[in-house]
Amino acid sequence: MNKKAQEEMVGFALIIVLVAVIGLVLLGIILRTSGGRSQEARQSSELDSFTKSVASYTTECEISGRGFRTVSELTGDCADKGGNCDNEFAFCEVLSSTLKGILNTTYNVANSSNIKYYKAQIVKGSGNSGQDIIQPIINGNTETCNNKFLSDYFVSISSGLASLRLEVCYR
Repeated sequence: MNKKAQEEMVGFALIIVLVAVIGLVLLGIILRTSGGRSQEARQSSELDSFTKSVASYTTECEISGRGFRTVSELTGDCADKGGNCDNEFAFCEVLSSTLKGILNTTYNVANSSNIKYYKAQIVKGSGNSGQDIIQPIINGNTETCNNKFLSDYFVSISSGLASLRLEVCYR
């Protein structure tokens, strides 16, 4: 009886080892195919949260009776009617300088950094055929990227929608 119990335990152990090896092989195949880098941009919940935060950031543009404007509100002001803040700076100028400041503080583009480049755009309309509201803000080399992430945050403006689009390439 002792020998039969030992044989059953060895058989059971072999089955467990065999299942573990098959599981590791399948896991390796899954990780290799889904982890492959592509030229297409991928969505990132972290980048989406950052873009949403940027849209609600309060700028230094104040308008009498309406207070300080957020990036979202200033996007609408810049896109729809132009004009100046109480400090005489143009809406679009304040919007652009605010975005540059936020991005330069957040994303360090350097040879020693894991960020290869970033590109921020505010586009009137949807899709790739929209019209730039401000000049795109680009820092770094945008030639090739194998690890690109993209986020779009839509802002309601009087003439429809505008998109705050952020693209970040990681090394």
